[in-house]
Amino acid sequence: MKSRLRISVCAAALGVTVWLGVAVRLSAQANSHVRIVRLSFAEGTVSIQRPDVTGWTTAPANTPIQEGFQLSTGKASFAEVQFENGSTARIGELSLLEFTELSLAPSGGKVNRLGFSQGYATFHFTPELNDIYEVNVSQVKLTPNGKAEFRTDRDGDTLRVEVFKGEVEFSGPQGSVTLAKNKVLETSLNTEEAYKVSHGITKDSWDEWVAERDDVEASNRAPSAYSSAAAGTNYGWADLATYGSWSYLPGFGYGWSPAVYAGWSPYSLGRWCWYPAFGYTWISYEPWGWLPYHYGNWAFDPMFGWAWFPGSFGLWSPALVTWYQGPGWIGWAPASPTVQPSGGRPATSVPGTGKGCPGASGCIKAIPVQALERGKLVTPTSFMSVDVAKAEPIAEPGVPPTGQARLTGVALPAAPDTRVTLGREVRAFDVPQGPTDARQSGSNAPAQSGRLHSTFARMGPPSNAFTRSAPFSGWGYANSSFGAASRPAAGSASSSLGAGGRSSGFSAASSHSGGSSSASSGSFGGGGSHGSGGSHH
Repeated sequence: MKSRLRISVCAAALGVTVWLGVAVRLSAQANSHVRIVRLSFAEGTVSIQRPDVTGWTTAPANTPIQEGFQLSTGKASFAEVQFENGSTARIGELSLLEFTELSLAPSGGKVNRLGFSQGYATFHFTPELNDIYEVNVSQVKLTPNGKAEFRTDRDGDTLRVEVFKGEVEFSGPQGSVTLAKNKVLETSLNTEEAYKVSHGITKDSWDEWVAERDDVEASNRAPSAYSSAAAGTNYGWADLATYGSWSYLPGFGYGWSPAVYAGWSPYSLGRWCWYPAFGYTWISYEPWGWLPYHYGNWAFDPMFGWAWFPGSFGLWSPALVTWYQGPGWIGWAPASPTVQPSGGRPATSVPGTGKGCPGASGCIKAIPVQALERGKLVTPTSFMSVDVAKAEPIAEPGVPPTGQARLTGVALPAAPDTRVTLGREVRAFDVPQGPTDARQSGSNAPAQSGRLHSTFARMGPPSNAFTRSAPFSGWGYANSSFGAASRPAAGSASSSLGAGGRSSGFSAASSHSGGSSSASSGSFGGGGSHGSGGSHH
């Protein structure tokens, strides 16, 4: 038998919730089903349907994904999902992917079963220990033998599988076969006719984009100071290398500071979305906003601003904040790492006191209760001025969510109904509904497509969409000062708040960037050792 239990431990004197997350009791007969994976890239119309919500909603990057979610892309739209260990599922335009099972077995292995209904996608899986990865396309099952990268294209009843790395087991009514690197399989899903296997892959723009993404993810892992603590938690590190820098702060250790505008603070751009297992969960609209909001802690320095310290990476948290309330408002402040004069690793974290930041509100960000209740977008212009001295710490918001608070973004006017149009499937809310030039049949340029009947020549995201898109790029995240790697979205403009594009964090002394930072044992520290949220360590 399994049970899902969210435990809140209240420090009576401080009235602060320390999220211990979802405590899962595993038996020999059942898996835990509370794992979280990350929507790490979203370009164009990317939407999600949750099993507890009727209808589809837009999904920004950094949306937490659980078992039973479906992910869909519109025309000229693309998405990437990162699993905890850095494995990825990337889907192209007009595609549909279902997360049939995301569970944790009693053995510790992660079970990942995906259903791919239409479109094209590339899967890069790196199984660990007893992990299971499966991709099901109709009655066909694709299973990697160890580490593997492969692509699936479904166009109507035709399926094509290409293996770029490793080996993939193909099994279905047509039979079974092991596909090695550079092998291509083509089959019909409506018959039991024999499949065809050939050798050699001609890459298109989608494959090139995927390869670039692989290179970026592989070259940006946890800094050496935190590599041991972060083992098994590999999603989100590349963002930090792109959008900020590492520096050393005595008493805390090595911390990361985002390149943001002066006066910026954490948990100030995104939305609070209600998840049944976790309660109010922060979805950041900042392109790097995954690791710093679900692991570790933030510290504020009056001279240099905010910095994030990774901590021990025990468990995923819906948000590491202290909640406050007052007349007609609800607020929060980031939980802080413990200060140790010796600079050693902190063992625990302390609640955000709300004090230390300039202004009457201190570090508290407050919004009307109705804004939380209805899942309103949070921006730097959303906040109310409150008196921190009169703020009442609370364990968690006693605000029942409305249906709007369960939405990850904007509700779409129609479900992604599929129908056959010109030999391929499109969705009802895609306008226009005809196929893109890159996918039309009859091409006489096999070197560009290399796909069956030239219908599988797929397009990738535009070159300026290489890094994760930020829904509100004007708030300091579409700035050329972030460097060429940022590739800001076309047409986006920096607001006056983002004009500086500078790092808000600590001084350049002992500064380290990307994965190159190092420290002697005991000289680095960070966030509290308490973990929070979904138990998928």
